[in-house]
Amino acid sequence: MSELEWNYIAIVYENNSYGLHGANSLQIELHKRGICIRYSSSFNTTYGVELSTLSQIIKDITLPKGGAVSGIVFFGGQSSAEKFLTAMADLDLGGDTPSIMFSEGVGTSKNVFKQETLTASRGNLVVSPTYQPVNSFLEHWNNIFRNKTVLVDESETNPWLKEVFTKIKGCSYDDPSCLVPTEQQIENAVSKNIYLKFAVDAVCMFAKTLKQSKNQICSNDSCSLLTEDGISILLNALKSVEVNMASEFEDIFAAKTRLQFDYNGDIKPSESKAIFSVYNHRQCLDDGSQFCFIEVATFAGNIITMNRTLLKDYDQYGTERSYHKAQCKRGDICTHCLRDEEQFYYKPGDLILVAAFPIHNIGTKPLQCGGLRTTVSLDVAMTIEYAVETVNNSTMFDGTSIGFLMLDTCNDPLVIQEKTLRLYKHGGYPRLPPDVTDRILGFVGSVGSTPTSAMLSITKELQGKPQVGCCSTFSDSSNRQFYPNFVRVSTPLDQTAKTMVQIAKQLNAFYIQIIYSSGFYGEGGRDAIVTSAKTLGICVANEIEVPEKSNYITVLDTLRTKPSAKVVLTFLRSHVGPHVMKILADNMQSGGEFYFIGSETLGTREQYLIPRLRGTISVAQVMPQSPSYLEFLKNKKPSPLDDNTWLLEVIQSRQGCFYPWSFNKSSTLSRECGSDDSLSNDENLVDLWAPYSLNAAFALLKGSASALRDICKTTKTLCSEYSDTERVLQHIKEVKLDLNQNGSLVPVFDEIGDGKYGHKIYLIDSNDGELVYKLIGHRTQSDGFVFDIKDNIFPGYPGQTKCPNQHDCKYCETFLSQPAPSSGEQKSSADVGSLEKLIASIVIPNTCTIV
Repeated sequence: MSELEWNYIAIVYENNSYGLHGANSLQIELHKRGICIRYSSSFNTTYGVELSTLSQIIKDITLPKGGAVSGIVFFGGQSSAEKFLTAMADLDLGGDTPSIMFSEGVGTSKNVFKQETLTASRGNLVVSPTYQPVNSFLEHWNNIFRNKTVLVDESETNPWLKEVFTKIKGCSYDDPSCLVPTEQQIENAVSKNIYLKFAVDAVCMFAKTLKQSKNQICSNDSCSLLTEDGISILLNALKSVEVNMASEFEDIFAAKTRLQFDYNGDIKPSESKAIFSVYNHRQCLDDGSQFCFIEVATFAGNIITMNRTLLKDYDQYGTERSYHKAQCKRGDICTHCLRDEEQFYYKPGDLILVAAFPIHNIGTKPLQCGGLRTTVSLDVAMTIEYAVETVNNSTMFDGTSIGFLMLDTCNDPLVIQEKTLRLYKHGGYPRLPPDVTDRILGFVGSVGSTPTSAMLSITKELQGKPQVGCCSTFSDSSNRQFYPNFVRVSTPLDQTAKTMVQIAKQLNAFYIQIIYSSGFYGEGGRDAIVTSAKTLGICVANEIEVPEKSNYITVLDTLRTKPSAKVVLTFLRSHVGPHVMKILADNMQSGGEFYFIGSETLGTREQYLIPRLRGTISVAQVMPQSPSYLEFLKNKKPSPLDDNTWLLEVIQSRQGCFYPWSFNKSSTLSRECGSDDSLSNDENLVDLWAPYSLNAAFALLKGSASALRDICKTTKTLCSEYSDTERVLQHIKEVKLDLNQNGSLVPVFDEIGDGKYGHKIYLIDSNDGELVYKLIGHRTQSDGFVFDIKDNIFPGYPGQTKCPNQHDCKYCETFLSQPAPSSGEQKSSADVGSLEKLIASIVIPNTCTIV
């Protein structure tokens, strides 16, 4: 099946020991190979098999609902197989006739594969032990039926021969008018017996064993071997017997094989000689009007060799078709086989890095994930795999292998808290090793301040393991008394807000509005803007909260209540911002109705290059992408057995294509994926947070390796002293990396543990008619705030904004006279009771169940 690229099948089997054992054994093997069993059905044979029963099974298999199956594996005998093919021939399946693979119990019997079942049987396969003719026996067999005198003599000891004669000729041997058959008649009536060679081998091995063992048991020729001791000796002798057919039975059988049993009493197969073959019921090679069994594959030494040029397939009308791969059909979503396992990606290692990123969006119900994210997703998360692979190919850990566990946060603080807690619960993830938590170096992630802070509230209580943030800017996370295990590569949002407000002041915008997302990030950004605005004498006329999945057009309605506050500062989450800003741009009266200064989630992302947003300023956190990581992403392709199920899902969604072995071939996927399809066919579309995530992983790995050498005196395992958070974090904070991709190592963190890289200030401007991001300034700890352009940034900008009337100016006077909120004074709504909500959502349903 793997060779033929079958991965979506049904199993039909007789409800007896042969069928049950075959079906169960096959299921175990198929699970290892990623082949999905869409449908499995047994049928009783005790009182015969009803055609109606088999017809219903076939209808259930070929039913389009949930993805029709086009490949069937059949375990049963010849009688059942004949009825199964008859039932299929009676159904009008046309071009959708499934391919069937029969087990050796059916064989190549002409009682099964006959003219009456031809419309259903042609193109099918039979897997059976390789037919090995014993020519001397076949000559003896044919002579029996071609000479009535010999037939009568042989029938004295084998009366069944007379019945075989009648089957061949259709008349009785003692009828004088019934002539002896020709060789062709014998061959047509009696199928080739695959067990003939095995019977001969068994006789030879038993004969030699008897000969060798007789002297050990008997002292004279009259002794019987069939005693309790004799049978035991005989069985042991059989297990060790070795027969050289060429020298020991050459005068009887022209064979050169060597025969020997293994310890369990099974025959030892030859490494070079085929023991199984695959036969294709197809048009005969020498007569296209007839159908024969042609050997198309052999199995020897655990290797299958297939001749695809001989393989033929047909529909119910007899039209030859390209070989029917048993896969999910184009246009179908084969829901039964979509992998719905735990949302994580795990690679084993001696020591483990745990990371958390949003692959899916937040769901509509608590603790449930939604659809795939279109931005800031797997292209950021895959930095973990790349960093771990890079370190494993170095001497950083002195040969100790590093693995990783990647969790899907679904961009939901409750989901990441629940998944992190479950990691430390015994048996929480059955597929993970039970000691995995004892080998965790630390945590990386997540994307966004709200999920990161939620995760951090859990990890700070777990064994003191460090957490390195990549893409979170919430200012309160800088508090090492409250978050003693946290450092981050990104710069805190209070620095972003201060830069945004300083730009507003440079543009004489003293009357502004704020748009911000619900949650840690947006609300923290709002508070930081208010604080900086009060310091610089800028009045905030409106603070507009944007709940996720709300009616974003109302944002514009609220902005219009303060039309004089034309400069709008935005703190929107990365997956919300593009939707909000597009609606604003599409519905503003003109390009000069409002002007925007965005935080780092706007960055230099192409989604914001909209004509109405020309003049928008972005205070971005942008590091150079790693060329080697971009190459890694380009070459990363999914495979049927890949533990990273997200890779297939995301590539298909982004590129609008499907892989042949995929179980999602929705009609929205217009073509088959090619070699050029990857996570991002355009490296410029790899998200801006990817370098931050990559450097967070490298910082944790490099710092923890240094800490292990210092604290544990070895990089092989974690010692109890590794829980000394302050010592481990100090090693991480001292890490230097090539952040600028120029070969120069620079510090990643400041003395607190926040990122030192700073901001770059961009302007959306026109260049030869094309919108681009133009670098117009920056902010770093060493240079401070640098803003290169002050005039003519906003098209049609009046030069300043200020309160328009006495009422609004009175409001501004009151606003500026009130003290700014100190850090942590205004808590985000996402922070209040988040852990309590999580505990309630887990405990209450369980309690109800128990009651």
